[in-house]
Amino acid sequence: MSGMPRSEWNKSCARVFARSFVEEHKNDPADWSLDPKTVGECWLTHFKALQKTHKEQCGSQQTKEARLRRKRRAFRKEQLYQRRLRAGATLTSQFGVDAQQVVQNLGMDGMSSDESDHETGAGEATYFLTSKKWRAVEVTQYLHDLDAWHLYERYGHQYQASAGAWPHFRSPDQQQISTREPVNQLPSNFYNLAWWKNITTFERGVVNPSKAKFNLHLPPAVKERIQGYDIGNRSTMRGLRGAQI
Repeated sequence: MSGMPRSEWNKSCARVFARSFVEEHKNDPADWSLDPKTVGECWLTHFKALQKTHKEQCGSQQTKEARLRRKRRAFRKEQLYQRRLRAGATLTSQFGVDAQQVVQNLGMDGMSSDESDHETGAGEATYFLTSKKWRAVEVTQYLHDLDAWHLYERYGHQYQASAGAWPHFRSPDQQQISTREPVNQLPSNFYNLAWWKNITTFERGVVNPSKAKFNLHLPPAVKERIQGYDIGNRSTMRGLRGAQI
């Protein structure tokens, strides 16, 4: 169905069909001519119409599936942002750190999206990170620490998994590089220095970093509490580790 309607293969099929059709209906009391050439042309015209319908249906299905994948990714990204924002608000309240402002400044566009290994398949999916080359390593680590704090709270501070939906496991082993534009006007220490050195003067003007600076290091008390909550471990991320952490 994907080839040219008048390919040699299809014309051969048309001739075979025409001979068979004429032989089958040669004694029918019909008003039309059963000329094999005419029948063959009709078959090719019909095939072309079928091919067009098939392509339209497949195209519509593919478009629908692509739209659904984008919608799922956007939903996961929003959930990730909201989790980090809640964790940041808690840390800001309890420890006086800049966590909430860090997440708010990055916004949803500053979060890494992910790709599922089977968007509609059965079983538990693995999500592969899409990393942002413009984002400073310190920012990425800071966000991962917020993810670990979220787990710390979900485990009730003592490795007891609470009820409810858990975050998706985002594999650190296979990462893709995001092709999206950077978030502009962030504090200068949010940007990767190596990336910054490699962009043009014009691009730097577009990015236009703000003069604000945020501390991207969490206090030892926080680091101590989140130690052992490995966001790169599938069991830990899914609330299955219990007292083994």
